[in-house]
Parts: sequence; structure tokens; C-alpha cells
Amino acid sequence: MKDWNYIGWSFDSDTFEIEGIDVWQHDWQRANGEVAEVTDPAYGQGFSFVVYQIEHAGIRIRFAAGEFSNNVWGFYVPNP
Repeated sequence: MKDWNYIGWSFDSDTFEIEGIDVWQHDWQRANGEVAEVTDPAYGQGFSFVVYQIEHAGIRIRFAAGEFSNNVWGFYVPNP
């Protein structure tokens, strides 16, 4: 099981970049059914977020994302 680092949150209508790429501007591909067990850093609540990947300009970005609450998304990346 991988550890995941919280990198931020976003409303689904805002810009949110990972490695300089706005995730909302790309199609998210589910990463082989993977799920990340993460903790909301503000409230300590546990979540199971789906792991996704985006490919852009030869770069593959893997991240876990899900809704903390209605239209408020949390984002995590795997520990190196």
C-alpha cells in the first residue's frame, strides 16, 4: 500500500495544477482500479479516493482525487 501526500483542494470549477498541468482540462483515466486510503488534513476524516492518471505532452501524472464535500475535491500524489 502506497502512502499519499495531500497537495491541495479545488472546487470543480477552479483551476488546479499538478506538475504545471490543470487537471480539470484533461480526461482522467482510472489507474487499474487502484484506490488510495487518505485522510482529510483539516478534519482527520478518512476517505477512499480513486487513483487516476493524465497523459499530456509525454508526461504521465498519477494522483488520487475525490470529493471531501459537494464540489470540493481533495488531491493527493504518491510518495516518491
